Amino acid sequence: MDLPEVPCTVGVDCPVPVTGDTGQQVVEVKNGNLELSLNGSTLANNTQIPSTGTVRFAVVNFTAGNADVSVRSVKIAKMGLATMPSTTRIWFEKNGIRVSGKAAFTSEGDALVSFAPSLVVKAGATETLDLYVELATVAGYDLQFQSTVVDSSAQSTNG
Repeated sequence: MDLPEVPCTVGVDCPVPVTGDTGQQVVEVKNGNLELSLNGSTLANNTQIPSTGTVRFAVVNFTAGNADVSVRSVKIAKMGLATMPSTTRIWFEKNGIRVSGKAAFTSEGDALVSFAPSLVVKAGATETLDLYVELATVAGYDLQFQSTVVDSSAQSTNG
């Protein structure tokens, strides 16, 4: 027996689970918080790196508050005036194993690094990941990155 469809919009609470000929719509309930921060073993500002090759650029801590958090993606943007060639790739590793996709930078200087499956950060715990950048630039570039959007199950994100 099919239940009648109840209109709802993804991202807006539905009054009841919705089923019908098209299947079931699921609305994610966000819970907990997530903090991103640089680990102390990150390269210091003004560190010289090679202009080509793979560089461990940063070490990032993902810390969950009082609930488990699933991280689906992190949008990373370049800071400053340097142009990021389309051949530049960026990704996360844990203990030498890649745990995200390799992302390319757009012409606006953004890269969307996705986790599939999601990175799960347990309540009260910290996952520490290495951020790698594959460079093919010329000498003299000043590179800095920041996270601009984190897609996760957290109700709030800081850092």
